[in-house]
Amino acid sequence: GLPPMLGVRLSAAGALARSDARHVERAVQSCMAEAVAEAIENRTALVAEAGGEILGAARFTRLRATNSAEFAMVVSDRCQRRGLGQLLLGQLIEVARREGLESLTGDTLPGNRPMIALAKKLGFGAEDDREEGTVKLYLGLLNPADAPSTSGRG
Repeated sequence: GLPPMLGVRLSAAGALARSDARHVERAVQSCMAEAVAEAIENRTALVAEAGGEILGAARFTRLRATNSAEFAMVVSDRCQRRGLGQLLLGQLIEVARREGLESLTGDTLPGNRPMIALAKKLGFGAEDDREEGTVKLYLGLLNPADAPSTSGRG
């Protein structure tokens, strides 16, 4: 199971007021602020906070003309490798399933081994895309057999 994250509250970022987006921009890296701003514009996102501080965010954006979405997430440096990323991504997967999505996809850099390991732990397949210099992550949400097998260094 997950280690306890005392005092961490997950919330739907769409419930945040626009004024909170300005606070987020000052408090966290620009990619976290982007995730919150996207959620305010009716995209699906989760925000983890404790004591009024944003610790991480995860979001997915539906891909046009498909029943799939692309996800992204960020966790503050001081909260990495403590279970927060697993909590955020796990909850994001559950929301995507409830919304009837068929799959989640994402990209990460090959050197981001902790993200690749986390994605694999949660059932994602990982494939090197040498042309783009990224690792493509894929999770079939309707049937676990939908996910491609892992190839290469993953």
